[in-house]
Amino acid sequence: MKLIKKAVGSIRKLHKFSRNVIHGSLQFTIILYIFAFAAYYLAPYTPDYFRTMAYYTAALEIAPVTLGAGIIVALISDLALRKNEDNDDSSK
Repeated sequence: MKLIKKAVGSIRKLHKFSRNVIHGSLQFTIILYIFAFAAYYLAPYTPDYFRTMAYYTAALEIAPVTLGAGIIVALISDLALRKNEDNDDSSK
């Protein structure tokens, strides 16, 4: 439980754009999981069972990668945006 609270607390310290990137990648990951499980349960009723199962496995393989890529992009953008904010504050 402490780990989850610590992770949420550290996300709050990120730049607003970075938080939005993580939020969007999390939403897209959830949508991919929903699509995967819908394809799995609907596969017997589709004309091409094996193609539907290929969609299922592809969505399951892509979902965690999408979340990981979103976190990486958010951290890189947080570094870049905070560096620009520091430069703007020092020039005043």
